[in-house]
Amino acid sequence: MALDEQGSPAGRDVKDLLRLVERAGLGAPLGETHHALLQSFRAGAAVDRDPLGGGVAVLSPRLDGILRSHESEHVTILALCGRFERIVHMITRPLGGSGLEVSRLILGCGNFGGIGSAPQFFGQGESEEEASRLMDGAWELGINVFDTADAYGGGRSERWIGRWRRRTANDVVLSTKVFHSVEGDPSDRGLSPERILRQIDGSLRRLGVEQVDMYLVHEPDPETPLEETLDALEEVVQAGKARAIGASNVDLAWLEQARGRVQWVQNSYSLLDRESEDVLRLCAEQGLGFTPFSPLAGGWLSGKYRRGEPPAAGSRMATRPEPYLHLDDEAVYRGLDGLAAAASQRGVDMPTLALAWVLADPRIAAVVLGPRRPEHLEPGRNALDLELTPDERDELASLFP
Repeated sequence: MALDEQGSPAGRDVKDLLRLVERAGLGAPLGETHHALLQSFRAGAAVDRDPLGGGVAVLSPRLDGILRSHESEHVTILALCGRFERIVHMITRPLGGSGLEVSRLILGCGNFGGIGSAPQFFGQGESEEEASRLMDGAWELGINVFDTADAYGGGRSERWIGRWRRRTANDVVLSTKVFHSVEGDPSDRGLSPERILRQIDGSLRRLGVEQVDMYLVHEPDPETPLEETLDALEEVVQAGKARAIGASNVDLAWLEQARGRVQWVQNSYSLLDRESEDVLRLCAEQGLGFTPFSPLAGGWLSGKYRRGEPPAAGSRMATRPEPYLHLDDEAVYRGLDGLAAAASQRGVDMPTLALAWVLADPRIAAVVLGPRRPEHLEPGRNALDLELTPDERDELASLFP
């Protein structure tokens, strides 16, 4: 439920705002003008994290479903929980020139029913019940974007998201990707036009929708000319099956060749992985969005991996260590020691500080989190409140030269 454009509290006095809150069914009684929620808001006004036991969402009055907006000059208050027991705080950012607004945190659903797109792990990862708890927790925090891929868990991730949406009637922004085989067939992969047009229909069917908001190539396909891939993606948009197109795991050369025909990029980026810095720079120059994944570098920046100790069972270093083996290095451990000290000085934990470092970059629209349990979302929420200056970001980056 959300206040409509006519019901925007921007510029209203306290009495008007009180009536609007009451009309929205949020349970704020008349007369509590002493509370932060009941003060007049201005665009960009400071937000109290815990008004009336919840929070405040600073968004625009022009809404397309819960927590979706297209302008950023005004303020509105949104009821987020299904029973409207509280209001939850989340700020959105525009996603490049896509016309979409995304919450600063995105729920990554790559472990729903598998571990990424790897066929050998189909059926593993989180169960549907565990995935539902993660989606519930993300929604309650105000996360309005769920990121998946057709091949995650062999299609389980998309199906479970679709069932959760139907059960809860929560209208999240849906982001999915195409490249890998849903069936685990090594011959069925890539970005040929015929395959893209076939795969989008499969994604829509599993998600139970007629249109996804965000459709990305999962990685480049050297066997298909890029122009053909981009033409097919634009055909998907023109057919009304996707609102915007993006690209994941692409390098600078790919992005330059695409010549602005995608609206955003989703690459790995963190204190321990800054290889996409040139891509991020070009995105900023061209007005493209950037939504990095793996902001904790596979858990390394959470402090879970220690010198001389074996990784915990079920962790990424225990199941799929190959992308992170280079981090098992004394220089990295020294940097992690420094990060732990810096976090302690600020009264936060390591993942909160590492996420805050990413979120403090003004070029970044949102960050994709890959939690295994609902409590793993807390560092992301806390990071939204931790402001870092450019000098502080540079100091933290220097820990990992």
